[in-house]
Amino acid sequence: MALTGSSIWRRVEHTPRVKVEQTARSDQTEALSAAALEKPGRESSLAGDAAPAAHLGEFAAREQLARDPGQEFLTRVQLRQGATRQGAATQRAGKVEQRGPRLRPNLGHLNFLGEWGQLGGARVHYTWIYADQVDGGFRRMQADNMGHVEGKTCVDDVARAALVYLDEAASAGGTDSLARARGSLEFILGLQADDGEFFNFVYLDNTRNEKGVTSYKSHGWWGVRALWAMARGLRVFEQRDPALCARMRSSIERLLPHLDQELSAQLKGAGGKPGAQGAGPASPPPGLIEGDSAVTSTAALGLTELLRADPGNKTAARLLATMCDAMAAYQDTTPGDATFGAHYSHPDEHWHGWGNRQTWALAEAAKVLHDHPHRGQWIGSARLEADAFFARLLATHIPRAIHEGETQDYDQIAYAVGSMVSGLAALHEVTGEERFKGLATIAGSWFYGNNPVGRPVYDEVRGVGLDGIRGPGDISDNAGAESTIEALLAIQALGRIGVERGELELKRVQTQPGMARFEGSGGAALELRYRDDGAPSELRESATTR
Repeated sequence: MALTGSSIWRRVEHTPRVKVEQTARSDQTEALSAAALEKPGRESSLAGDAAPAAHLGEFAAREQLARDPGQEFLTRVQLRQGATRQGAATQRAGKVEQRGPRLRPNLGHLNFLGEWGQLGGARVHYTWIYADQVDGGFRRMQADNMGHVEGKTCVDDVARAALVYLDEAASAGGTDSLARARGSLEFILGLQADDGEFFNFVYLDNTRNEKGVTSYKSHGWWGVRALWAMARGLRVFEQRDPALCARMRSSIERLLPHLDQELSAQLKGAGGKPGAQGAGPASPPPGLIEGDSAVTSTAALGLTELLRADPGNKTAARLLATMCDAMAAYQDTTPGDATFGAHYSHPDEHWHGWGNRQTWALAEAAKVLHDHPHRGQWIGSARLEADAFFARLLATHIPRAIHEGETQDYDQIAYAVGSMVSGLAALHEVTGEERFKGLATIAGSWFYGNNPVGRPVYDEVRGVGLDGIRGPGDISDNAGAESTIEALLAIQALGRIGVERGELELKRVQTQPGMARFEGSGGAALELRYRDDGAPSELRESATTR
C-alpha cells in the first residue's frame, strides 16, 4: 500500500494508503519496527536458505555491476555506513541484466520486505507494508491510521507479492520464489474468517487485526485480492502441492457465495440487467462489487485465473461475465469529457488511477470466455479506454484522479501506472494489435524516468519501487510493498509481451493537442497520435531530432 496523496474525495477505507510519515507514529511502533529490522530472529529466513536480500549503496552496486556485469550480487539494508558485499550463501535477488529478450524483475527489495513467521500454527511468509529510507538503506515500518496501528502486513500486499513470486516461479523456476509464494498463500489462508470472508492486517505479534478500518471482515478489496492470488496459485501448485491446492479450492468455495449473493441482489433489484453503457458516474450499474469498478476489476482477474485452473466452473464463469458487463457499462462514452473513454471508478471519485484494472480484466476475460456473446463488447470497451483515455494521458499527464471534470494532478504512483501497463499488455495479447504493445512500452517507461521528475521510480539495481511522485521535482525516497510490487508486476507484464529493456529508455520531448513525441536513448523516436472521438490511436516511428 503506497501513498495516494491527500484528497477530499478519499473514502475512509483508503486513509491508511497515506504514507506513514504523514500520520502519527508512536515511539513504540518505530522501536519495534527497527528491532524487527536489525534483529530478524530465527523466523526471518527459510531453513537452509540465505538471509533476506539486502541493499548496497546505489553507487557501490552500480560500480560492482560495471566491473562484472555477469556477476549476481546482493545488497544489504544498512542503517549505518559500511555496506559490504554478501557471500555466496546470501539469498539471490536476481540478475539486473536480462536473459535474452525477456524483461525480468529484480526481487531484491521485495525479498527484503519479506519475513517468515508463524500464523495459526502454519509457517507463513508475509511482506512488510512500508519501508522508509534511512541513511541510504530502508527501515521496515507498520501501518498507522491516525494514531491507530493497523499492523505490519496485510492480505492486500501479501496477495500481490504472491502474484509476483508465482509468475517468477512459473516463468524462471527457482526454489526461493516458489517457497515464498507458498508461504504467502499460507498467510492468506490464515486470514480467512469462518464464514469465508477475509480479515486484512496482522499485528507485530502475528495476531490478526479483526477490527481495523482497513481490516474488518470483508469480501471486498482484501477478499478479492486473496481470490486472485489463490486462483493463480492453483496452476503453479497443482502438481507440486495437491494438498495446498485442495485447501485453496475450499477457501475459494467459501468466498464465492459472498460475491454471488451481493451481485445477485443487485441484479434482482435492477430487473436482471447490468445497465446501459454511459449511464454516468453517479449511477454505477448492478454487477459491481461494493458498487466499485476498481474492486470489481480485481475480482474479475481472480475469476479469470480460477477459470484457467478450473475451466468447468460455471459459477466463476457466470460471475465473471456479470462483472465484465457491468465494468463495460460503467464507462464514459461522451467525447469531450475529461474522462472520455475511462472506466469510472466509483461515484465518490469518478476516476482514479490506482487499482483501475478494468481494461486488464476485460482483456483477460475475453481470453478465457472466448465463446461468450459479449466478448466483442468487452474488447471494444477495453480498446476505447486504451485509445481515447490512456493514449491521451500518456501524451499529456497521468493525474491522480478526475472528479466532476476537475483534475487532481498528483500523486503519481506505481499502482496507477502499473495497472495501465498490465491492461495495455493484456489487450495487445488478446487482439494482437501492435499499438497496444507500444502504448504499454510508453507507460512502462514511466518507471525508468519518463515522468515529471525525470528520475527512475524503479531502481533496477536494487529492485526498489519508490512510493510515488508528489509533484513536479518531488519524488518520495521511501519504498513500501505496494509501490515495489506494482513496479514488478508491470515489468513482468512487459516481459510477457516481449518488451526489451532498451525500449523503455524513452523521454517525452514534445506535446501538442492530439500528439506527443518520445525519443529513446538509442536514437529511436515514437510519435503518438490520438483523437477525441474514440478512433484508434496511432504510433509511428520517426527520425530522432537529436
